[in-house]
Amino acid sequence: MLDLVPRLERLSGADAASDAASQREAAKALAFLDALLAFRSHKGAVSERRPKKRDADDADARDARDANEELKSSDSDAFASLSWTHDTKVDLVTQRAFIDAFMEQSRSDIGTSDEPRRFVRPKASSDLVTLHCILMTARVSGWTVDVSALAKRLKMSVKDMTPLCRELGMTMGRAPGKKADGGGAAVAALKLDGEKTLRDFLPEIKKRPQAAKKRE
Repeated sequence: MLDLVPRLERLSGADAASDAASQREAAKALAFLDALLAFRSHKGAVSERRPKKRDADDADARDARDANEELKSSDSDAFASLSWTHDTKVDLVTQRAFIDAFMEQSRSDIGTSDEPRRFVRPKASSDLVTLHCILMTARVSGWTVDVSALAKRLKMSVKDMTPLCRELGMTMGRAPGKKADGGGAAVAALKLDGEKTLRDFLPEIKKRPQAAKKRE
């Protein structure tokens, strides 16, 4: 992960202590980026897992301790019914939030309440996830992205990532220095100079799903 955000890796203890609040926010953004990258790498549909039916005899045999444990886990079970990776990798609540934000129920499932629901991620939403990956990488990297490194992580070409970076209002360029030291790598910078804030860029991202639905 730190290969995408070398700026964090270079911070000294003194720097971190002098800007603790900023570092906490950067750590939160880095954790979100990690979960977002994991979600983007997930391919295919997410199917609802329904609890197995238990025989009446089994229900009667459960003691009070089992009943209490089931009651305690009821909240997490509600989220566990829809997940795309193990909860040790990404929190279940976060997984469900990504499903709600970036996936939609398969049209073939609508109206068939007897079958488990299936959620798919259309092309427009996949592009939206990629845009958020770029944006969050910029957030934790001082608003400058090593596009070459991120493209490798996302298994995309720099050529394909360039229009997405520009859609976010980023300026493309090359890293200075010798090639052996990382010079010449493609970089993208978001210039928040006070004339146009980050809030001004976000509506452009949100328009993508709506535009795709209109075309359909």
